[in-house]
Amino acid sequence: MKKLLTFALTLSIAASTLSFAENLKEKVCVVREQFSDSSKKWIKKNAEYLRQQGFSKESKFMEKIDGNTFGSGFVYVAPDGTNYIVTNRHVVSSCEKASVQFEQEDGSYKTYNNLKVLASDRDLDLALLSFPKGENPFASGMTVSSRAVSDGEEVWSAGFPGLGAEPSWQLGKGTVTNATTRIKALVDPEVSTLIQHSAPVDSGNSGGPLLRKNANGSYEVVGVNTWKVSFRQSTNISMPVSSLKKFIEKATSAPAPQSLDKRISAFTKELKEDEVSCSKIEKFLSKKYVGKSGAETFAYVMRNSSTADYAYTSASFAEYPLSGFYAALAVDIKNTLTKDDFAKNCKIVKPQQLDDGSYSVELINGKTIYYTLWSQQAEAEGSSWCIDSIGEGKYSESDELKEKQAAEAKKAKNNSKDSKKADSKKKIASENEFDSEVELSSPKKSFSSDLVFELPYEITVSGGLMNAPSDKLSPGARLTYSFISWLSVLVQVDSIKNGDDSNLMASGGLKLNVPINYNSFYIIPYALAGLNMGLLSTDLGLGYFAGAGLEVGYHFEVFGIFAFAEFTKQSIKTHFDWEDETIEKTRPSIGIGLSF
Repeated sequence: MKKLLTFALTLSIAASTLSFAENLKEKVCVVREQFSDSSKKWIKKNAEYLRQQGFSKESKFMEKIDGNTFGSGFVYVAPDGTNYIVTNRHVVSSCEKASVQFEQEDGSYKTYNNLKVLASDRDLDLALLSFPKGENPFASGMTVSSRAVSDGEEVWSAGFPGLGAEPSWQLGKGTVTNATTRIKALVDPEVSTLIQHSAPVDSGNSGGPLLRKNANGSYEVVGVNTWKVSFRQSTNISMPVSSLKKFIEKATSAPAPQSLDKRISAFTKELKEDEVSCSKIEKFLSKKYVGKSGAETFAYVMRNSSTADYAYTSASFAEYPLSGFYAALAVDIKNTLTKDDFAKNCKIVKPQQLDDGSYSVELINGKTIYYTLWSQQAEAEGSSWCIDSIGEGKYSESDELKEKQAAEAKKAKNNSKDSKKADSKKKIASENEFDSEVELSSPKKSFSSDLVFELPYEITVSGGLMNAPSDKLSPGARLTYSFISWLSVLVQVDSIKNGDDSNLMASGGLKLNVPINYNSFYIIPYALAGLNMGLLSTDLGLGYFAGAGLEVGYHFEVFGIFAFAEFTKQSIKTHFDWEDETIEKTRPSIGIGLSF
């Protein structure tokens, strides 16, 4: 799961007898995303883009989302008889329609297609699906409990986790280990507490119910299974029924009209925080924005971001590719609009409505201006105003100056006896107005030729010449670890020739990379420096090295091959008083290696 904790998405449900378990199967289902032909083309296009940019693993992962993933859900029937399916938002986050499957007694599945993603909530990770054309195939659904669970209470989980890449029915029993746990990394405690329990939850269970058994033997929903803590035993997390009820009530009622001004103010408020939350910024982004600019921005952020931003984006993508695109856009917006305290002191110019019903909003600070385009995302996010694009524009004049000059022009027109003078002032005012037509686009990137995939480990076998071509080949081996694309730590062992003697030398240091990517082929100019230590004849030698080189390679799906040439200078002194013999060597080296 994102938010830098190692959570895996899951789901399930519970029962005590085989006969009742079969009844549960009538109300608990497999949920799959449904993609239109255009959506499949979009997935294929972006997967290919990631592959071309060097993200081979990410590309393969994205190719698998077009209907091949699944979660769980359960039937909810409203008081008016309307049928819905409750599931997790992340189960259906990439689509507008979904299919649900109910396992029959003979092992076959009854399938309902074209369910609409009626509403979803990013904070709670909940989604509500509605059946098409008013269809209501179920007379009753799962009973939603009216009371919360308590510590130590027995609960059940049920759903369809994956087994052999296919959904497989699973029931499990456990206890509530913390009825009101608070995990800021998952959900803001002010929004909702969570249920921690030990009922089994596995990948594919996401969106299924957590159940309690009543005195009469019936079962009722007390939560929605959503997360599994991977680094602790039998620790699973569910959304409580209180939050589920509020979500359903909001989703099935007519949405209250939302003020665009308040929405924009909330957006800038988040950017003014001392620690900007990318997960909160994501709530303001439309699917249109993500669909248009998500892949490009993902590649940019993965190349150029800080370690924390890289980890956040990478973890989000590992949860789900579209989540990674949302995260990348949020990171990019955060870094762009908080630079030089732009957001903290920016002015919001009154929104201007465009022909298609969207609104253009200018954010201005000094001579810096950003144009944001807002539209209503009417379905999945509860009719929220969302950002369709953000672009940096050319500065003309501030809005205050425009109004001031317009006022001066009006005053001059009314008071001056010289109409020509008044016309002159009007002209000055108009020349200082903002440009009325601005091309809206995603934030500009510095350059796009970086190496977009990380090389976490490079095992290098190298050889070189010391001092002159007449010297013999001095072999060595190097291991590097890359934190991010431009910085690596290296450890190296090689031999140093000193006269007729060959001496073993161990080195450690840093390697600064300037990666340039051409699809899977890449070139990396680099510089390196560090310390070395070894035996020179019978004396201990200590020193430093510095140099530069060029690496050329090709990255396959799981590994890469490369060759390099470098030139280093080494200065080594014997003993510890640094007053004895100094050996200085210049070394041209060549080598080959593998990356994983």
